[in-house]
Order: sequence, then structure tokens, then C-alpha cells
Amino acid sequence: MKLLILGTNDNFSKNIARFFNLKYEVFAPSSEYMDITSKEEVFDEIEAFSPNAVLFFPPIIDEAECEKDADRAFKHNAYAAGLAAVAAARVNASFVLFSSYKVYGNTKDVITEDTPLLPETLYGKTLLEAEKLALINEKSLVLRLGEAFERDNGMLASFESLIGSEGIVKISDVKKGSFVCSDTAAKMTDKLLDSGEYGVFNIASSGHASWFEFANEVFRHYDAEVHTYADEEGKFKNSKNYPDNFRLSIEKFKKVTGFVPLDWHDEVKHTVNEKMLLLSAEKALEEK
Repeated sequence: MKLLILGTNDNFSKNIARFFNLKYEVFAPSSEYMDITSKEEVFDEIEAFSPNAVLFFPPIIDEAECEKDADRAFKHNAYAAGLAAVAAARVNASFVLFSSYKVYGNTKDVITEDTPLLPETLYGKTLLEAEKLALINEKSLVLRLGEAFERDNGMLASFESLIGSEGIVKISDVKKGSFVCSDTAAKMTDKLLDSGEYGVFNIASSGHASWFEFANEVFRHYDAEVHTYADEEGKFKNSKNYPDNFRLSIEKFKKVTGFVPLDWHDEVKHTVNEKMLLLSAEKALEEK
């Protein structure tokens, strides 16, 4: 299988690209090589490579960056996704859009793919527009990710920054939802590509957790002593950008593929252990 991967600009998306690079022929051009908002460049590159599937990561993921320049955010996240989807259709390739739970907005119930779409942030609104454009291609997969905790400046990085903190750290026990690491997201994407099914799917690890539960699991695997307090008011850094509920149902995915993703506890353990091994290797190299 040949995959063209666009928009890889953070750890999460780069890790997924590396996963697929071990299995398939992958071309992941950098932004310096190709302008994803240029119709001519996108059409020419996709036609020349003639992939079986095009994977698109909306590149502007920072809420503040979206708010700073809404036109640029819509151009790179939505318009560019539409270009890639149409270009993929021209060579009969599947198209995969990595969207987010943030298209749903705030709701009290467990979120299925049929939950009304009411994004509250500009980032979520750009993704909803990207989804509409992506589905122009009949062979499209729209993947609504849980909280991708390996994002640059994401949840994992935020909690890692608290290691070594003195005093009591307040962490929301109100905001509860679904999390996903790059390895699980890549495996779930691969299963869907193999299935031949298209449409919208929630993508997340098994089980749900609050920020408080997730943070303490991170600290436990780092063997870090951080004194935490369950904050019932939901306050935390950038908390306004996160709904109180982002609990995703992945039943549709499991029914289609028969694959059961790892529990979120195991994902945290796997991700932290990999990071610690990498840090140990880097330290060993520095000491030589």
C-alpha cells in the first residue's frame, strides 16, 4: 500500500507517520516541500505519487493560533483538507481526515458519531468545516480523535511539567473523557483502511477518565511524587478550551473491525515507558 501523509507537524502526527512507514510505502512531504493550500501543488503531487490513501492532519492545532488568525486556520485546516480529498478522489484513493472530539461541543451523554455537532472553539469549527469538505470524497474516513495526549503542549506535556511541583496541585475531576495515543490511533486507522468501510468514526482508547485520574496515572508511571487535589470546579491551564464531557463511544469502530483498543491505563503506561527508554538512550549517548 502507498500512503501520502499531509500536515505532520507535531509529535502525535509524526509518530503515526512512523508507524505506517514500517508497514507501507509512505511519502510525507514537509511544508517546505509542498504548500498544502496550493491546488496546483496538491493535485500534482497526489497524481504523481498515485497513493492508495491520503492521510490529512489539520496542521493548526493550537487554539490560540486559530483565534489569532481565523482565516489562516480555516485555510490550512479546512480548505486544504478539501483540496486533498478531491485530489485523492481523482486518483481513486481513500482519504483519511484526523478530526477531533472538539467538533461535538459540550454534551452530558457518552458521545456517538450521531451526537449533534456544536463546536465551541474556533479550532473545532475549522475541523467541522474540514469534515464537510472531506466527505466530498465517497471513500473518506473522518476520524474523531479523543484527547491526543502526545500533542506538543498537550495533556501529557502539561502533566509532565508538574513533576517536581511543591505543594498541592489542583487538577480537574469534572472534565472527563476519552484519550488516545499515537500507536492506538495508528492501529485503529490501519484496521479501518483494511476494512474497506468509510464514514465517520470515533477513535479512542477503551475506557474514560477525568483529568485528575489521567494525571495521577502519568505520575505513577514516572514514579513521581506529586500531591494532587481533585478540583470540582474544573479549573486548570487552558481549561476553557476543553468541554466538561468528551467521553467517546467506540462501539461503531469495534463492530466494523472487531478490534478492541488498549485501555487508557495501558496506553499511559506504554507511552511513558517509551519516553523513559528514549530519555535513557539519549542520556547514554551524551555520556559517551
